[in-house]
Amino acid sequence: MQHQRDLNPHTKLGVVFSLGLPRQHGGRIFNRDGHVIILRGPSGDLIEEYTNRGSEVLQKIEEEIEKYDDIVLTDYEDTYYNLTWKTVANLRWLSGFCDKVHNDVFMILDDDHGMNLTRVMDFLASMPKAKKRTSLFGYIARWDGATRNPLSKLFLSHREVPWNLMCAYPRGFCQIIGTDIIDDMAIGSAYTRHNYLHEDVYLGLLTFKLGIPLHHVDTMFSESMKPTPGVMV
Repeated sequence: MQHQRDLNPHTKLGVVFSLGLPRQHGGRIFNRDGHVIILRGPSGDLIEEYTNRGSEVLQKIEEEIEKYDDIVLTDYEDTYYNLTWKTVANLRWLSGFCDKVHNDVFMILDDDHGMNLTRVMDFLASMPKAKKRTSLFGYIARWDGATRNPLSKLFLSHREVPWNLMCAYPRGFCQIIGTDIIDDMAIGSAYTRHNYLHEDVYLGLLTFKLGIPLHHVDTMFSESMKPTPGVMV
């Protein structure tokens, strides 16, 4: 980020980190609507690494807040299966505490992804102001189905999600959200159940209900995709 700031000295950019509380019990084992799922990979590894170290983690978070004042800490367990709680917390914090008059967009970015700030600014400069402020931009998935395999970490039961095809949604690694729609999304989150849906699918459902346009950005990619020339995220 320091390198990006040096390359863009005239760009004003605020960065905060959104966190929940460390998990106290259960380790990498979760119950998903009656199905026991073992969370494998880095997400599960980190939970096990910090099992019974909650006080240590919170102390480090407090030190970071005291030194940099750059953390939004919310009262939920910060795990893979609570990313939707994190997303809802982000929407409400942006709505309640961020300047929506002098800013046109907010960006939400996973901490395991980088961005090219110059290309992000070029992308935003190419968009009409009204479109920026009233739209959500991301890598839009349009034909994804619900995963019914209870052994998969993406499992969704028929009771939780009765439909098999998801509505269009921005993949979870990054979204750019217009400032004119953030209040509506924050309010809408209070009336849209979010305890089961994956966070990106939840954003798709929320924008669908509110009639917010989604715009595909092919210069965004995640680790599972092949990078395209000129990527910005």
